[in-house]
Amino acid sequence: RIKLFNHTQKCRLLANRTIVFNGDSKMMELYMSFVNFLTPSRHRAMTIKQARRRKLPLLVCENRVTVRYAGSANLRNTSTMLQTLRPDILVANRGSHYEEDESLKRDMVQTFQDWA
Repeated sequence: RIKLFNHTQKCRLLANRTIVFNGDSKMMELYMSFVNFLTPSRHRAMTIKQARRRKLPLLVCENRVTVRYAGSANLRNTSTMLQTLRPDILVANRGSHYEEDESLKRDMVQTFQDWA
């Protein structure tokens, strides 16, 4: 069974957390959708143009949740980004940019070892 959440419940679950979306334009669209998901329906939705300009942290849920987009087509910035931003939650994807799976796997394993 799918549980439905209202705005208050969503924000309570994520309160005092920093969430970073790292990846290419596909991830930027997911970031944009997530921000809109956490924004009360009475407010205007974020557009792609606005999302592309968002390099600073965005505070949502009455300023209790920090959401940030860190653009990287091949995820090579992930280790540095993790050390700098220290997110509680990381959402990462390379989208449609090709990278040898073994190379990506090796880089990501090292990244998460550095983060731990």
